[in-house]
Amino acid sequence: MMRPGYSLIFFDTDALADNLNRLLDDAGLRSRLGAAARQLVLDRFDFEKTCLPQQLQWVDALAQTPAHP
Repeated sequence: MMRPGYSLIFFDTDALADNLNRLLDDAGLRSRLGAAARQLVLDRFDFEKTCLPQQLQWVDALAQTPAHP
């Protein structure tokens, strides 16, 4: 699977500019990176697979917590 982005050193403005220029010049690369980013979000943050189960765990944990007087 393609990684959805570039890793850069935080203050490396030359590398940032080079990567932005590469993206501007290469429509196919933009498309592939965009598709990889979309898939990453779908895999990690899908409502039914990720978000809802986590919320149900929180509700169960809260239901088992004794009430404060």
